[in-house]
Amino acid sequence: MADNPMVTSMGAMLGNTRLMSAMGSIIRVNRESFLDQDGALSGLIGNRILVEAEDGDVDTTVEHLERMDFRELMMFGM
Repeated sequence: MADNPMVTSMGAMLGNTRLMSAMGSIIRVNRESFLDQDGALSGLIGNRILVEAEDGDVDTTVEHLERMDFRELMMFGM
């Protein structure tokens, strides 16, 4: 999701690693932080794009996320 009111409300949580770590473990993927909650990964890219990924196997999910170009994703819709 991008530029959505829900993303804005989640921005305070996902944009703050201290709050994220209180809710689950943090996984870094290509310089971006993702919250791991029982295998469901959530991250905020460019403070406006919510990326959620879930597969059941965190390693597989991370492999898929590593293939994403987050810098290019930040430019989405601009």
